[in-house]
Amino acid sequence: MPALKRAPLIPRTPKAYNKGERKLGILYVAPGPKLDSFNSEEKFLRGILSRLTTEKPEKPEIMTFSSESDIASVPSWEDLVIQQHAHSKITTPGVLWENRDFDVILGIVDKRGRSRAEIQNTYAELYNLANRKFGCVIVNTTFQSLEAMIADRSDDETYFPGNILRKINFMLGESNFETNALQSISAQHADVIVVGAHIAHCGSNALKHTPSVASVVASVDKNPTSYPGSARFQPRLIKATRGKGPKFLDNPQIMNLKDMMQERFEAWKEAHGKDFPPSVILFYRDGLVFDHKHTRDSKIIETETAAIREAYHAIFGAKKVSLTYILVNKSTESPGYKDPPSIMPIVNFITDRDISTAKYMYRVFGNGMSLTKDALKQLASIPTLFMTWLLHLLTTSRQLI
Repeated sequence: MPALKRAPLIPRTPKAYNKGERKLGILYVAPGPKLDSFNSEEKFLRGILSRLTTEKPEKPEIMTFSSESDIASVPSWEDLVIQQHAHSKITTPGVLWENRDFDVILGIVDKRGRSRAEIQNTYAELYNLANRKFGCVIVNTTFQSLEAMIADRSDDETYFPGNILRKINFMLGESNFETNALQSISAQHADVIVVGAHIAHCGSNALKHTPSVASVVASVDKNPTSYPGSARFQPRLIKATRGKGPKFLDNPQIMNLKDMMQERFEAWKEAHGKDFPPSVILFYRDGLVFDHKHTRDSKIIETETAAIREAYHAIFGAKKVSLTYILVNKSTESPGYKDPPSIMPIVNFITDRDISTAKYMYRVFGNGMSLTKDALKQLASIPTLFMTWLLHLLTTSRQLI
């Protein structure tokens, strides 16, 4: 039997929408074909659809969708694979999704009878189905978590979780908020480009030659709130000597950083013009553990810093630029070293602000903005809020592999 090929991505041209014009498809992945009764689930899903399509004059800021939005269901993620590679139709309790032009799909996966790995596989196939077959963006959640969030606000019949709506909003190219974070710290640094970089590896049970996904997002506005991005596949494993013989490790270095940074600088130039290059690069690096021996021995930070500067000069010529490289790790313990690394951070700090349930250690290498430690702490805690979702979108390897 010949190998199945992915359908090509469907190009879409962004367009302006008025409130309530975007079409939403709710795709429910049921817990198998032998679900005893779909009545209660369908009632809940119809309620969700009503909440998302009913205008809310008293809450004009809340996103609403077109009355042409619809619900569909499939019994399993395997059926999603079949849907992509065959011309079969997605079935619903009475409606067929055929030649539908959705702007957004909300994937709702029922956790019953599914392992964590099965849920992740389902999410991956939902991404593929939405992006490749319908040519639209998608946000996934589980039936149980959505049900719990709605139950917590049972006193409000119009409520829908704001975090999901905000994620949909920025995936459609809209802004959720604005900030003057950079200007509030130093007015002279309004031409700062804020960059976030990450690399995602597949799990240990993945095939040996499964690639990793590296990505970079960078601001194009002075606020900064808009972060277009670039992504690349790269070989996942590298050979390293450990103990008695060679071992294979996940490669933490971003191999195509220069190319992706050139794309991000091109986007800045398109937005601001060739005569107004950024004079400061504020570079946040995730997915790199500084405490790891390989990170220190291979001089990854020095290599990536050089790649960023080379990309800058390739786009803007010999103009001077200051670079602040900030390494972000979830580990908040400062290690002790038998052999000092070739490069040491200027300052280590843990943000006082609760960005999430996890605390983050920030290690600053280079301080091109000549900021104080307090100013760096304030600056470090703000852009991460904006880039977290964007990096997640670009680097979840299951979406791209």
